[in-house]
Amino acid sequence: MESKKLFLRAFFVVEVFLFVLFYLFGAYGLRALRSHEEKNKQIQHEIQQLTSEIKQMREELVAWQSDSFYKEKYARERLQMARKNEEIYLMPKK
Repeated sequence: MESKKLFLRAFFVVEVFLFVLFYLFGAYGLRALRSHEEKNKQIQHEIQQLTSEIKQMREELVAWQSDSFYKEKYARERLQMARKNEEIYLMPKK
């Protein structure tokens, strides 16, 4: 009878130990949950950045489609183009 109680107590202790072990460090434990939460925050941040980039690109697309001044400004500044009989002065890059 005494050995049976001792066996049940030992089994209970082992069971509690395994439960705590899996609860904290298992595949679905607290550590994994925190890791997934951190990844989720990073992905949300990336989504916000990409959303702002998409918004900026859409605004630029609208400017390209509707504003001829924007096209001329782009050609002059980035492509260093000019109209006939115009002189271009380039600034040296630092």
